[in-house]
Amino acid sequence: MPRYLLKLDRKLRCELDQTLDQIETLWFQKARVERIRDGDRNTKYFHTATIIRRRNNRVNALRDCHGNWCTDERQIKEIIVNHFQQLFTEDMSEQQRVSHNIPGFLALRLEQRNRLSAQFTEEDVHQAVKVMDPFKAPGPDGYQVFFFQEYWHIVKEEVCNIVLNVLRGQSIPEGMNATFLTLIPKVSNVETVN
Repeated sequence: MPRYLLKLDRKLRCELDQTLDQIETLWFQKARVERIRDGDRNTKYFHTATIIRRRNNRVNALRDCHGNWCTDERQIKEIIVNHFQQLFTEDMSEQQRVSHNIPGFLALRLEQRNRLSAQFTEEDVHQAVKVMDPFKAPGPDGYQVFFFQEYWHIVKEEVCNIVLNVLRGQSIPEGMNATFLTLIPKVSNVETVN
């Protein structure tokens, strides 16, 4: 067999392995399985786990605020959106900021008060990233925590700047706090959003 065909064969096998790994990772992420088995190509397992999870978590009908059943997907979405808009809308004047004048704060030892009052550091941000579960659901940007843990040496400066600026009271960059809400029924036969 000519040498160039052997090189081509080796290259194509390598690309196939990479593609199969990517497919396995995709199904692993979709299945939300917290472990991956010793490098086996368990795509069928992850695919089945995804289908079962989606079937169990699907909400086909909900009662509205008047007690009427809604089965139309658009109506169900409207019920859910209204519920969470009311839930997350509050009077900001009722919120209380951490203050040195709060009686519980004064009961702490001086060193504890100083630690709680200290500015956050890059090391604090790094520690927070390190302890996060690497394969939980990705954010709207598609990145899982694993990306930030694995490439911390590259993204450290930008991530720390953004996080520390927000913690120091600057505004959150638009889209930074965006998230996907996934409603997972806590009981079988869900009737209401509550």
